[in-house]
Amino acid sequence: MRHIADITLEHLAGLKRVGFWRSDRESSLPDPSALVDEAWDVAERERVIAYLESSFFVPVAQGGPSWCRFGCSPRPADIGTQDLTDGTWVFPEGLVHYVRSHGVKLPAEFLEHIRQHEFRVRELPVLRENGEPDGAANGSQPIRSETNRTSSAAGSRR
Repeated sequence: MRHIADITLEHLAGLKRVGFWRSDRESSLPDPSALVDEAWDVAERERVIAYLESSFFVPVAQGGPSWCRFGCSPRPADIGTQDLTDGTWVFPEGLVHYVRSHGVKLPAEFLEHIRQHEFRVRELPVLRENGEPDGAANGSQPIRSETNRTSSAAGSRR
């Protein structure tokens, strides 16, 4: 079961972004087809997939369902509808689909971050199902302030 990270809007706004793709609304974002790398080491790619799958949900409302920029139909189940975080980066839930199904190699800065963390997402403070803080997972320190709560008004486009 994936947990919801207990982070503030301020922290969320400061996270690095990866895996948000070009669309009619955001033409300046990258086209994932330009990032396909069939020579990418399969073992590393599998470790990156596991890393993405072990990240935390972002506790804010999202822009709704996304779609596969490669035209997969019907909409793949692993495209998802939410954003995820590892505490440093934020990315769409569906990023794993692009890596797994289309061989999209992620930017060098993000891959280096994952390697430096030995392909393990650090523990983050999490929210209970009722939205209340549940403390830091595995004893890590919270990254949010107690006075600032995240809002469902924040979101991201996919």
